[in-house]
Amino acid sequence: MKVDVGLVAQALDDRSGKMWYLDRTNGDVFAIPQDPGDTQQEAIDLVESEPDRFLTIDPLDSRDEFVIMEDYIETLPEGEARRSLARAVNGPRPFASFKQALHDFPDERKAWFHFEEGFLLESAREFLRSREITFE
Repeated sequence: MKVDVGLVAQALDDRSGKMWYLDRTNGDVFAIPQDPGDTQQEAIDLVESEPDRFLTIDPLDSRDEFVIMEDYIETLPEGEARRSLARAVNGPRPFASFKQALHDFPDERKAWFHFEEGFLLESAREFLRSREITFE
């Protein structure tokens, strides 16, 4: 079965309120918005009528996101960027503070997105493996 691991990674990172599903019969990954319109009714009806066919993909826990920020900081050499990001995650509103602090360090910001993407892709692969879903 061909499953788009990138879409699974996107689902794991999506906290918009969408419900993400994987169709076990063909590997399709799709989202249904929190406030679905008429155009999604067919998908909703299908998921409700064949619940065993669809696997729900819930977003990662915020603790996982916190750990990835800490892991990224550990990869940085000693210096102002590392100290600033460490202060951000250890202070109030760590997620927003971390993202804000990254704006002061463009190279580290770019590296962060690459690091986070790798983490999400590996999390998606593990999600699929743990549910015995083969993928390409």
